[in-house]
Amino acid sequence: MLRLSRAALLGALLTLACASAASAAVSGASGLRLVSSVPLDERLTELTFTTDALADPVRVRVLLPADAAENPGRRYPTLYLLHGSDGDATAWTDQGDAEALTKDYGMVVVMPDGGAEGWYTNWPNGSRPRWEDFHVEQLIPWIEAHEPVIAARSQRAIAGLSMGGFGALSYAARHPDVFAAAASFSGALDVGVNGGHELGWIVSAQPWGPWSGPQVDWRGHNPTDLAGNLRGVALWLATGTGAAGGPFGGGGPDDVVEPVIHAETASFAARTAALGIARQYDDYGAGGHEWDYWQRDLRQTLPGIMSVFSHPTALPAPWSFTATERDWTMRGYAVHAGRDRLAFRTLSRVRAGGFTLQTDGPTTVTARAGYARRARYVVAMRPTTAGTFRKRSAIVRATRGGRLIVRVPASARVTITRAAV
Repeated sequence: MLRLSRAALLGALLTLACASAASAAVSGASGLRLVSSVPLDERLTELTFTTDALADPVRVRVLLPADAAENPGRRYPTLYLLHGSDGDATAWTDQGDAEALTKDYGMVVVMPDGGAEGWYTNWPNGSRPRWEDFHVEQLIPWIEAHEPVIAARSQRAIAGLSMGGFGALSYAARHPDVFAAAASFSGALDVGVNGGHELGWIVSAQPWGPWSGPQVDWRGHNPTDLAGNLRGVALWLATGTGAAGGPFGGGGPDDVVEPVIHAETASFAARTAALGIARQYDDYGAGGHEWDYWQRDLRQTLPGIMSVFSHPTALPAPWSFTATERDWTMRGYAVHAGRDRLAFRTLSRVRAGGFTLQTDGPTTVTARAGYARRARYVVAMRPTTAGTFRKRSAIVRATRGGRLIVRVPASARVTITRAAV
């Protein structure tokens, strides 16, 4: 008989209560405070916030649809539009012509600051900056509480250029239940390609610790490593080769960035193709790491994003999800590894009748609510790795909230059935 220790039970309940880095919870915006709201024109407003996730005040620009003033009761889908390295919240409007490009589309466009080299991540050891916490856990709930937007996954998309292309696909892969669509324009989509040394500015910034050390945290944010999480998310990719001769100039020997970005995007595209994950890939050939190309990318992608808003892509069922954090939640399930070590842990074939867990040691899985309260269930476990433990079963009683808390000793396939009365 399997028995949950008090420590394991408390750990599982704590996991459910916390919003981990891989959690898609967007229900609250604690720690965020609006400092100022300055209208720049009829559509564009610049917001300034303070947040416990960042040391300094941070700006966010918000573009409302052209007809928003005439329809005060209407609510719209949202596009989160991320800037690149050395950019800020002004980049897409001051350099990218986002206001003109989006004027014919009924969407709210949110353009947050992400730091000149912030890499859209929580930096190591829980220290600030925590860009992912700010964007996903704080900003999205604030926007949905204060702007005329529809608070639903089916009505959220995210896109970005260069570092922001990485951010868009990394956020979508780490939070597939938050975003229905994601687009990368010249994005750094595989930071480990050829050892990662081509992207020296990422390696020197060390957003996930030294490149020479354990790279699990790097891979836990890398879109190519997390590509399997993107099933059900509509995807667009665009990149040039960095060669001269493109329609807007640029490229050639002086462009040392776009050729690397092209290799990274090609690696991500190959990975998604191998997994059977649909994506639209515009590998447009000659062209440099330039705003004219990213403007064209956004212009060409907007109709597809609007189509997703009208006909949302569904999340798969049964489903799978991979993360490297010790504690994470996804779609109502909580994983608690019980030890302070990063490792890839995957829930797959998830359904009411069970799941498969790939893990590196004893792990507690708390299933989402939906089981009969206080009812007894037979939980059978079969190891997926020979010699790790013997096949076993146990009677587990659902909590008052209708959840099951299952302690899994190692990688296993878990089957859940209602116990006979």
